[in-house]
Amino acid sequence: MYELDEEEEQILEICARLSISKNKNVNLHTIQKRYKKYKKGSPKKVIEKLCAKGLMRKYRKENYDLTKEGRKISHKLYEKSLQKLGMRILIVF
Repeated sequence: MYELDEEEEQILEICARLSISKNKNVNLHTIQKRYKKYKKGSPKKVIEKLCAKGLMRKYRKENYDLTKEGRKISHKLYEKSLQKLGMRILIVF
C-alpha cells in the first residue's frame, strides 16, 4: 500500500471528483483551481510526487492522468469523503 500525505490524498480526491477515467486526462490548471479550495499554493510538486509513486502520469505537457492503481485509490478516497457526509455512490471499475 502507498503512504500518502494529506496533500496527495486531496489531489487524488480532486481527480476522482473530476471523473478522470481510463481514457480521460486533466489539465494542470483545472487541478489548481480545485486545489485552491483546500490550500494555497501550487499542486505541481504534489503531482510530481504522485507521478514518482506511480499513481499519476504525465500525458502531455501540462496534462496528467491516473494509472490503474491511482484510479482505485482516488475512488476509495472519494468514497470515504462522501461517507463522512453521509452520502453513498456506486463506483464501477
